[in-house]
Amino acid sequence: NTYCMGHFDDPFFTNPVCTLLYPSLYIYAFFATIVLVNLLIAQMSATYDAASTEGELLFKSQRTKLIAEYKDNRAALPAPFNILLYIRWLMQWISNTMPEKPRLC
Repeated sequence: NTYCMGHFDDPFFTNPVCTLLYPSLYIYAFFATIVLVNLLIAQMSATYDAASTEGELLFKSQRTKLIAEYKDNRAALPAPFNILLYIRWLMQWISNTMPEKPRLC
């Protein structure tokens, strides 16, 4: 049972059900591929949105921690000028620890 070119008198090629089988299979495969690619794109989009939202929240959290660290635990001036703050703090400490002088008025 060999099929040569131009040999179309075989019952397979004359049966209408068999004639429509391959085109309908190709049409089904084409549309199934389109639907599956569309589902893949939707899933990737949802995953990207979730990762983007989580990344944004993590960025804001880390930024808040960094601001709190520098606000609460560091001097307000950079390194060469912070000596002025230490001198001021030292003078305040000395004035607070010294006993008050009696007033004459």
